[in-house]
Amino acid sequence: MSNMSVNLNTKPFGSAVNKTFRMNIVWNKNFPEKPRHHGWVTPQNWLGKINDIVRGRIVCKYIDAPKFLAEKLNTYAQGMNLQSRYRSEERDEGYYAFHFHVKIPTPINLWDSTRLVESMIDMDVEIQITTQLQEVLYQITHQFYAGRKSEVFHDRSAWKWEISSNRFKAGYMSHTLHLLEAIILQLRDEAAPPEIIDLESTNG
Repeated sequence: MSNMSVNLNTKPFGSAVNKTFRMNIVWNKNFPEKPRHHGWVTPQNWLGKINDIVRGRIVCKYIDAPKFLAEKLNTYAQGMNLQSRYRSEERDEGYYAFHFHVKIPTPINLWDSTRLVESMIDMDVEIQITTQLQEVLYQITHQFYAGRKSEVFHDRSAWKWEISSNRFKAGYMSHTLHLLEAIILQLRDEAAPPEIIDLESTNG
């Protein structure tokens, strides 16, 4: 959208603790046993297991750009022999983005009883790619979801009937913006100037 740089930030300690709880318990269908896919996540291994320890955000102007950019980043990373992947993120509560992940070999120091031990891990860096309108709404409404990520709900869709709640308004506003962005894209493409015809070459 512009020449802005991408700022990468480390995940805050409290956010890492919260995500560890979600990975070990909230999302763990095997609880009270360890998660089948990745095992227990602890402070000793979370730098290699949490997928957004380092993260950044890219804001695009139009709705067709996040997928395009995610594909280009993935191709570039794999061309450098790095493990990478991307996926679309669309949630009931109204979040729309593409997430690009790349594993960066990183040296770290960990305490082993009384001494520091240096080792190498593949640290997962996440870049969220979204649109301008979704970013504006996210900055206003993310507070309505931040404190509820770790809650266990028996009915995760009940909020869709809580029409007076901010969560309802924020969620459906995001879905509405997603539709409007598709219409804006269509208008952009239809308003594109026609190809210029070279009359001299046409006339021979």
